Amino acid sequence: MIGHDQESSAGDRGRGVDAAVERNLAQKPERRLLLAGLQGFNWYMLADRDNWYFSPIDARGDLRPELAEVFMGIHRVVQACDPPLLSKLTDTAAVLEPVHIGTDRVLTDNPVLDALYAADLDHEICDPELGVHSAGLMIYASADWLPRAAQGRLARWVADGGTLVVFQGLFPQRDEHFRPHNGLGVAPPDRILSRLGKKVSVAIGEHAGTSAGAVWVWDDPPGTPLVGTQVAGQQQAVENADKWMTNYIGRQWPCGYVEPRGRGRLVVLGLPPSPALMRALHRGLGFPLYAQAELSGVKTAVFERAGEYYLVAVNMNGTDVRTRVALDGVRLGTRLEVQDLWSGHREEQPADEMTVLIPRRSGSVWRVRPY
Repeated sequence: MIGHDQESSAGDRGRGVDAAVERNLAQKPERRLLLAGLQGFNWYMLADRDNWYFSPIDARGDLRPELAEVFMGIHRVVQACDPPLLSKLTDTAAVLEPVHIGTDRVLTDNPVLDALYAADLDHEICDPELGVHSAGLMIYASADWLPRAAQGRLARWVADGGTLVVFQGLFPQRDEHFRPHNGLGVAPPDRILSRLGKKVSVAIGEHAGTSAGAVWVWDDPPGTPLVGTQVAGQQQAVENADKWMTNYIGRQWPCGYVEPRGRGRLVVLGLPPSPALMRALHRGLGFPLYAQAELSGVKTAVFERAGEYYLVAVNMNGTDVRTRVALDGVRLGTRLEVQDLWSGHREEQPADEMTVLIPRRSGSVWRVRPY
């Protein structure tokens, strides 16, 4: 919300707030909405009234230049890309039961959602109570209990051709009455290795990703084993832990498996989720990453309409950045016309070296047209 529903003196207004800070406050919410794929929003307190200050339009109907320019720019961008007609490019959905937000606080501390976010992997949300998602890849991100009917829907979705991924301990093991019920049929591990000194690289197809923490091991997994190899991890200064790590480097364990289920597959990983593991899962299982920023702190999403692509990127860093953005799973050719819809600047770029300039704590939308 831009504006404050409270009284202020002329002296308060004269003192003001740094224009750049106000500009960032104005830019960030709407551009994050575009990044999330929302198709409409309203601007509450757009015009001043009853001493609402820092609204883009003051009580006399005059534009406040340090704010109105931002809002007019957002309006231009929305008109140019027309969000309701855009199709978000993602094959991924996180399975999240909304009830668990209140009962289990799954949005307060959610390692699956955190890893997807840190990996810059755009995704949808699937409510298992409403049915299954059209995404080809679903990752369970909810509590360890789920109604039997919802567990059954997930199992049938897999059998019909979907790919469902569950991580260490992050899958439904009880029903709505909190009675034991493993409706997905996840096999229990044979052993659990201590988290001390453990950092494991897991090969998924031709790709590998690392994760640190306790390791679940299956001596005889019910599907194709996913093998983890101990690698050098962070020194922990815990008695014996560092020695265990160095002595175990190169040792391997079956720390997951891929089990065919009808026309689909269940992927079980006995490791905590991590950004590197999320990327390896997508690449190894054959799902595009779609948009990936090279620099950390930059979040991206890509949309498509009539052969044109719209890249939304937000820079969460405190400095301006120019970062390469790789577009995966789209038809680009060799050359691109890249236009910043905020500034209007356009340039021709090689498809495999596309870069965008993003001011600090801000963002924009770029129209990407293949030549």
